[in-house]
Amino acid sequence: EAFGRCSSLTSMTIPEGVKYIWDAAFKDCSNLTRVTIPESVTSIGAEAFSGCSSLSRVAIPKYVTSIERGSFYRCTSLKSVTLPEKLRYIRGDDESDGAFEDCTSLKNITIPDNVISIGYAAFACSGLTGVTIPESVTSIDEDAFTGCSDLTSVVIPESVTSIGAYAFNNCSSLNNVTIPKGVTKISRDTFRNCSSLTSVIIPKDVTSIGDEAFSGCSHRI
Repeated sequence: EAFGRCSSLTSMTIPEGVKYIWDAAFKDCSNLTRVTIPESVTSIGAEAFSGCSSLSRVAIPKYVTSIERGSFYRCTSLKSVTLPEKLRYIRGDDESDGAFEDCTSLKNITIPDNVISIGYAAFACSGLTGVTIPESVTSIDEDAFTGCSDLTSVVIPESVTSIGAYAFNNCSSLNNVTIPKGVTKISRDTFRNCSSLTSVIIPKDVTSIGDEAFSGCSHRI
């Protein structure tokens, strides 16, 4: 929390040589519009820029391999995010906020080819219209895209074997989805209130469909 709640701070240039930005370092710097993160940074902590509601764009350095829970939570002006090629994990847990949760101005996101997992509520962003999920991803956690009401389509790659509960809950514009053949279970509320959903392809290896997995899907599927 080195600069936490410095509400008059408008810009920050972090010098080359800094390796770590610790937890909540810039949390709730509500007027921070620009931050330059040097290539020397290898780790950005949980909630590091949470609540930086004026931050409009950010480039995460190439050696960062993990984005921690709540790192950019409620950065409501964030329109552009550059994720590094070496990124492996976009973390989160059901006790806290997602990495980019409530970034309501974020429209599109390309997830790099080395990412393995998309964590809890990672991209629960109501304005998200497009997302590219690479073949390296094996799990999509709970609430990962919940409330993405502008998301019309998503391609879930064949590498995915696990989709958590509520993963696409309230994605009310989503109209079709193909569930990968490696998935054996559709968790509870996964596609709940996806009211525009007209087409779902479920692989033959699915052995269970959880409670209200497709509740509120008003079209005949």
